[in-house]
Amino acid sequence: MSSPSPESTPVIDNPTQQPPVQASDKELNNVWFKTSMQKGRMIATTEEECQHKLDTMLKFTQAANIAGSWGKLDRSNRHVRLLEFAHEYSAENGLSAEEYEQLLQFFDDCLDRNRLSRVKDVACDKASGKIRTIPGLTFNRSTNRFTLKVSVPAPTQTQRAPRSSGPSGSRKNAQNHA
Repeated sequence: MSSPSPESTPVIDNPTQQPPVQASDKELNNVWFKTSMQKGRMIATTEEECQHKLDTMLKFTQAANIAGSWGKLDRSNRHVRLLEFAHEYSAENGLSAEEYEQLLQFFDDCLDRNRLSRVKDVACDKASGKIRTIPGLTFNRSTNRFTLKVSVPAPTQTQRAPRSSGPSGSRKNAQNHA
């Protein structure tokens, strides 16, 4: 296979050209910034231009992080959203300050152990980005501990058809005795 020729690859000659701004092209914008940075097309000559380009790139990445789903967020954004949820959860359930601190520690441990890493582990609101619920989060009052009750699907062996109750031998046994 041959690599594409430089003539067939589109090149942006104007380094100040802005990326596409359509809402559906967030990934395309991200690729545009990465390739611009790699090819040196975002190099500014003055400090003001450099600051403007840096601000533009930071605004873009912040907007992408806020609108991202739970599975695409980095650890720090997940931590911030869990802090907000912990505050709301403690107010709704009447948790004490000590129990609130335990909840925060529990969320930190869950993030460290990747127990809240999948999208189905946390129910988020897409419009606001806030966590609505964490299915399976329970507080045991007798032991004063938080736990995640994860529903485990049934093993596949229990879902199979039962074995036939025919003769104890198989065809192989029947052929050997004949």
